[in-house]
Amino acid sequence: MQKRPETMATEAEPRVACGVGPCEHMFVASQGSASGRFQRACDRGQVRQAEMAAREMGRLSLIHALSLVVLYARAGSPKFEPAAVKWLARLALEGREVRLDELQLAAAALACLRGRKHERAEKTLLRML
Repeated sequence: MQKRPETMATEAEPRVACGVGPCEHMFVASQGSASGRFQRACDRGQVRQAEMAAREMGRLSLIHALSLVVLYARAGSPKFEPAAVKWLARLALEGREVRLDELQLAAAALACLRGRKHERAEKTLLRML
């Protein structure tokens, strides 16, 4: 009988990832993770719930921060403009090597988030990340 390497698993064998065996479970509150609640709130247009989840998450990634900016734009929130400016500054400082023309495009796309072409503007911004 040929012995298989221990790293290989067949379909009948349970796979073990990150040191968690088949009988061990991570328990999460019924509401889910803060990140999950944040995304659901953004998808549903719930500004206050998204802000509460964002506070719980701590420092937001650029993509999560963009989701909040988009939510503010859709909701017509007065928080949109300062959040958009802050996001643009973060893109300049934290994003991959961003050129000046890309920052100009990002600024224009942010301004368009409140207009008729908001979906195109959002896709443009997402491609920059």
